Amino acid sequence: MNTWELHPALVHFPIALLLSGVILDLYGWRKKREDLSRVAFGLLVAGVLTGLLTIITGVLAYYTVPAHTEAAHERMTWHLWIQCGAIAVFGLMCLLRWKRRKSLVAPSALLLSVSAAVLLIIGSYLGAWIVYRGGAGVNPAILSNEVREGHHHHHGGDMDDHHDGDHHDGGYDDDAHDEGHQH
Repeated sequence: MNTWELHPALVHFPIALLLSGVILDLYGWRKKREDLSRVAFGLLVAGVLTGLLTIITGVLAYYTVPAHTEAAHERMTWHLWIQCGAIAVFGLMCLLRWKRRKSLVAPSALLLSVSAAVLLIIGSYLGAWIVYRGGAGVNPAILSNEVREGHHHHHGGDMDDHHDGDHHDGGYDDDAHDEGHQH
């Protein structure tokens, strides 16, 4: 296993834990259920802890991941800072809630959690773009010829009248000027 492969192996844990914690916190607050608030707090703490580990592996990936464009590297920088910000806000919220962790969450803590969740989702989207659109860390040898050549087709019967079978949504071609420029 390469060093940079640790990051994609871990990223789903903090995302799932933190977003589940926020959703459960909102539901528990709405239903006035302290037991749900306690479980949500546990999910959030676990999310922050796994998030810190994921950030460490993300920094390693930032410096070691092969096969990516300049545009992907720029987004990697944004992804790293946004995710660090999200984990920092979640961590701050957990510290502020520590003394009241067994009681119903305060509306201000909910606002902080929802704000951090928005950051987390934005940063996660960038992470997905880096891999699925920027190709960071993807071995070109495993890709089909169509993907390597930038030619994409709809598969199955889901084609509509607005497409002639050849689909280019701009997302795959927006970094054509960076092809061949790798770190």
